[in-house]
Amino acid sequence: MTRQQQSLSSADLNKKVAFAALHHRDYRRYFLVNLFSTMGDNIEHVISYWLLFQKFHSPVLGGFAVISHWTPFLFSRSISARWQTAMIAEESFRHLSSSMRRCR
Repeated sequence: MTRQQQSLSSADLNKKVAFAALHHRDYRRYFLVNLFSTMGDNIEHVISYWLLFQKFHSPVLGGFAVISHWTPFLFSRSISARWQTAMIAEESFRHLSSSMRRCR
């Protein structure tokens, strides 16, 4: 044990640190990789939906793309997870449809 570890008091050990997991190097790496991976995936979806709309000018086709993307995910979860995801997908579809209508 080092002197620094020996000098830690019980008050120091009980002290709550905000975002304590980010103090671990491996977790920071995991967090950042997942952050950029998710961000890239979402950017790819927005780009593909946008290109689909630009080519065909069909909100229905855009809605179908969103639904066909999320359908396998919906069926792979429990009943409550399906319900929650359906609400999110419905809201996303509504937002995408309203965005497409504004672009006309």
